[in-house]
Amino acid sequence: MFRLALRVLVMLASLLALTLFITSARRYVPRGHTVDPVEASILESAARLVRHEPMYVEPVKGQPPLMPGFALCVAAIAGDLPPELWQVRALGLGATVLVAILVALIVQLECGSWMLAFAGGSLTLLGQGFLASPPGIARPESLMLALALLAIMTIRHVPGAIGALLGAIPLAAAVFVEPQAAWFVLGAAVSLALERNRRFAAFALTAGLLVAAGYIASSRWLGPWFNFEAWDAPTQALQFRALGPVRFVGDLLLRTLGVWMMAALLSFSMATEPWLGRSGIWMCMGISALVGGLVATQSRAFAPEAFLPSIVLVLLVGPLMIQRVTRHLAAWDDPDRPGGENVVLAAVLLQFAAILAAVPIERWLPGVLGAWPGA
Repeated sequence: MFRLALRVLVMLASLLALTLFITSARRYVPRGHTVDPVEASILESAARLVRHEPMYVEPVKGQPPLMPGFALCVAAIAGDLPPELWQVRALGLGATVLVAILVALIVQLECGSWMLAFAGGSLTLLGQGFLASPPGIARPESLMLALALLAIMTIRHVPGAIGALLGAIPLAAAVFVEPQAAWFVLGAAVSLALERNRRFAAFALTAGLLVAAGYIASSRWLGPWFNFEAWDAPTQALQFRALGPVRFVGDLLLRTLGVWMMAALLSFSMATEPWLGRSGIWMCMGISALVGGLVATQSRAFAPEAFLPSIVLVLLVGPLMIQRVTRHLAAWDDPDRPGGENVVLAAVLLQFAAILAAVPIERWLPGVLGAWPGA
């Protein structure tokens, strides 16, 4: 009876998260003006590509750096017509939803629980839409994460060197959507190196060649200012900020995502190291995302959206680790045997509550009211 009640509560919390995301996206997507400088930069860059002009021009002071991947996708969608804001936001919203679907699929494949998968996907939508940029606002981080998760799923589930080779392709493409994807490339390389087989060589060679070739091609085809946007501007924006990492760890990781962070920390005490084996690649990705988040705090161009990779990876790795830990503590030595479901469901509920408590009530209350006609 208690387990049934927990399942019902988890399902209701997941449906609430979906409702909040949908109603909030409906408020932002139809807006006819840009509300984010990156969104405006994407639209302007795509318009230049459609007109067959160089994508990059001399940057305006204060304009955030932009990699070409997102704008190229928008230009491809627009065709020969001028790109419109709704196309930019549709691509961003589609990528956000795809990330949540991929997280749910990964959790199901690793844990074998559709309930936990549904909750994981709903938590991912909630985290993306309320801990970073508002839902419906176009940002390249979501598209980068979608490509990165597809890549790591390929490496994880396609055996042999062919899996590493195929996975390197979307992961290399993700680097040209958002630079933080480079941390995922590094994390995947470390994970494959720990396997001590030919997969590491196949991945490292393919990813390295693709990134190098893409950089050379972009330098030639996208205008002389590409190198500045891709390398000079981010490097010049670096600035030591002592409070940045403290707030990142203390506020986001320990307060808002503390339930899943604790589960991940507890997994380090198990006899089976969480970063080893084929499934260990997810822990390596989580660590890479956290390192990327820490580095992002040391930039004058820092924005809360830079934490999106860290948010998504914690919300992915957390369910995987809490299930392994609870199964191990359920008195069995094998962490892959079933058990401890009540604790897992309770942890999911606590993580839902922690995220909602961290978000100002005016951000999500209109979503609840909007779900009720006449409210």
